[in-house]
Amino acid sequence: MCLPTVFSVFHRTVWRKIHWRAKEFCFFDDYNWDITMWATVYPSFGRPVYTLRGPRTSAVHFGKCGLHQGQGQSNACIDNGSVNIQVDDVDKVANIRSEWGVHVYHDQAGYKAGFKGWGGWGDHRDHQLCLSFAQMYHSYSTSLAVLS
Repeated sequence: MCLPTVFSVFHRTVWRKIHWRAKEFCFFDDYNWDITMWATVYPSFGRPVYTLRGPRTSAVHFGKCGLHQGQGQSNACIDNGSVNIQVDDVDKVANIRSEWGVHVYHDQAGYKAGFKGWGGWGDHRDHQLCLSFAQMYHSYSTSLAVLS
């Protein structure tokens, strides 16, 4: 189970808990922010975390180049479109219906202790940008020096 990759809603208490883990989040080596949340932030909550998700695809990964992935100091990563991911027609339109039921899955296995991520988030520029965003959207004053 993972968070939807299009949007998520958190109340202020959860938002603050997420921000308290900004350093762990920003330095975890995985380009999927939802996996990073499950591996670094949610375990610190000390109790189960629940999410809602629809039965169909909500987003499709459409390239191999992250913001800084595959770049040297000045080279750009080139994605020649060779991946060509197939998207079903039903997934090209809004696909959430009010008549769908809600299912609760108990005791979902999570990421084991020591999981280091799938990679793709190792560039120091990504880390610093992430920490800057964490500072920007903090609801109280904290310096980046404290986070780094």
